[in-house]
Parts: sequence; C-alpha cells; structure tokens
Amino acid sequence: MFKFEKFFTFVFLAGVVDQIHDSSVSVELKNSSGEFQNLVLPAWVFPCKLEEGDSFYIEQNNENTIIRCGELPR
Repeated sequence: MFKFEKFFTFVFLAGVVDQIHDSSVSVELKNSSGEFQNLVLPAWVFPCKLEEGDSFYIEQNNENTIIRCGELPR
C-alpha cells in the first residue's frame, strides 16, 4: 500500500502602500528573492483601512491567497 502526502507550497510577498486614488491602491511588492514590483490593486481587496506607507503582505498556498495588514511575521 502506498501512502501519498500532500505537500504545501507557501509564498509570502511583503508590500507597502505607495498611493491611494479613490478605489485603487498603488503598491510596491517585494518577493522572497528581494525583487520589487509595482502594482495597482482595487481597494476592496484589502481587509483593513489603508493609509500611504502602510505595510501588508500576501500569503499564498496551494488553495488560498490571503492579504493581511501589518508587517510580515518573522
């Protein structure tokens, strides 16, 4: 009998809010390799009230993508 285990892949992206324009948010994301990327996201995807300079992170696994407010846990 074979036993198969499910392995999870976790990805964390740290982000900072650059600008807020009505219903869109300009952000800067940093991946685990230290590379930066600028994106514009809709404000409704964030689970908190944002201000310029606020930190957030995106946690992604095999099943979910979650945006959390605050610093990336260590």
